[in-house]
Amino acid sequence: MHDDGVGGAHQGKGSGLAGLRDRLAGVDGTLEVDSPDGGGTTITAVIPLRT
Repeated sequence: MHDDGVGGAHQGKGSGLAGLRDRLAGVDGTLEVDSPDGGGTTITAVIPLRT
């Protein structure tokens, strides 16, 4: 997901991103956040497939 907002998103305690990161960790997934100040925010969630 990507937006063109002001950036500055953080995964710190108390943010919705921290909760999402914790949920993904429960299924061995990862969350990457790229959110430079003054730029947009890109969030990438990776969930491994199991067969």
